[in-house]
Amino acid sequence: MISETTSPKRLQNPSYPAISLPDAIAKVGTIYEKIARRKQSRMGIAHSLGYTGLNGASVTVMASLTKYGLLEGRGDEIRLSDDALVIAIEEVNSPERQQAIARSALRPQLFAELNRYFSGHVPTESQVRIWLEKRGFAPSAARDAGHAFRETIELVNAEGWPYNSDQATAPDGVAGTMETQPLPQAGAMTPPKASAASPPIGPGQGFNQDVFSLAEGSVILSWPEGLKPESLPDLEDWFELQLRKIGRTIGAPPRPKKGPSGSA
Repeated sequence: MISETTSPKRLQNPSYPAISLPDAIAKVGTIYEKIARRKQSRMGIAHSLGYTGLNGASVTVMASLTKYGLLEGRGDEIRLSDDALVIAIEEVNSPERQQAIARSALRPQLFAELNRYFSGHVPTESQVRIWLEKRGFAPSAARDAGHAFRETIELVNAEGWPYNSDQATAPDGVAGTMETQPLPQAGAMTPPKASAASPPIGPGQGFNQDVFSLAEGSVILSWPEGLKPESLPDLEDWFELQLRKIGRTIGAPPRPKKGPSGSA
């Protein structure tokens, strides 16, 4: 359980993107298809994204790409960053692409703050919204920021690459190393060897277990006997993340995301 021992600290002018990292990466793909990495004016970038000019929508998207470190430059010399290029051209499962995504995920200042607080835990959108509202966010802003953060973490999990603070730059592209804990991960690319001193917890030790047999082998699931009803939504979210990750590794069609009511 995550708890606070002190009064919530209000965030002063928190910086965060208006779109999630998956959406930002899709925009990067659109830019790369149109102009590759050529330098453009802000108007040129807006046109490459399909906008008629500089308006609220195009400026918001470009600002979000900048916060993720996917756009760089000023004036008439704006282009895709090194990380954006890697994400656009590398194979989906390449380590270079996974590292670039991990770096981009925590460049926004607010996402770095959220990651520090929820370290080792994949929060629900409700948990993020509550945390933000306690720190002065309007309900609508807390909802939007929480949704973007959650989708960003889901992408990093799906990529299967544990975030390493040594690989990141400071929030919003400021030089320096971020002092932050790893993003929650759905699993490392190379599973660690089991320790003889810490054998897996199995049935009869406070856990239940079920085995589902497939033609390719068995899937084993264990869960604590004292699991509480309020933990089920988090468990369902984790199951969904695992299914998406497994689907990506075997080349299955993307699974539709569930809506707020749990429906697809």
